[in-house]
Amino acid sequence: MNQRFAVLFATAAVALAVPLAATVAEEAAKADTKAKIPAGQKLFLDNGCNSCHTMKGQGIEKKKSATATEATASTPAAAPSKVPDLSAVGLERDQAWMTKFLLKTETLHDKKHMKTWKGTEADLATLTAWLAEQKNAEAAGLKAAGDKADAAAQKADAAGQKADEAKQEATEAKQDADKAADQAKDAQKDVEKAKDQGK
Repeated sequence: MNQRFAVLFATAAVALAVPLAATVAEEAAKADTKAKIPAGQKLFLDNGCNSCHTMKGQGIEKKKSATATEATASTPAAAPSKVPDLSAVGLERDQAWMTKFLLKTETLHDKKHMKTWKGTEADLATLTAWLAEQKNAEAAGLKAAGDKADAAAQKADAAGQKADEAKQEATEAKQDADKAADQAKDAQKDVEKAKDQGK
């Protein structure tokens, strides 16, 4: 009987230990993931910044809300908002500017930020420091546009150089033509002079 009890006890212990170990491992993985998220990113998500903004460089997509979907379905189509992806915001703005913008003391295209910051000054400093570090132009779609702009500028420069060369050649051709015309006039005068002397 002791042997049966020992087997039964061992089986029960294993049956309880496996799910418990899985739960502990799952919680540890969650804690590890939370530890890896930068504090600024956590504030970005906790404050609902992704209700409007994406950050493709960080894998953050715009949050879809049920009320926004219902409102859109029941109201006429409004003009689409051009809320930027913030993956490269640090290339364009510094921490001080972002702080002022979120406090509504700075404008962008004559407009203030839609929401007023309601957190602490320390959290705002953490958030804007993290945002200022975001410089992934490719994720924001800026690199391709920048590359296209660079290529267009190079083509424009090349076209400008060709135009300058053509202008220079035209100037030289005109000078040659003027010189040839002067020589022709001189030759005509010489012919007329020779005729007059031959008479």
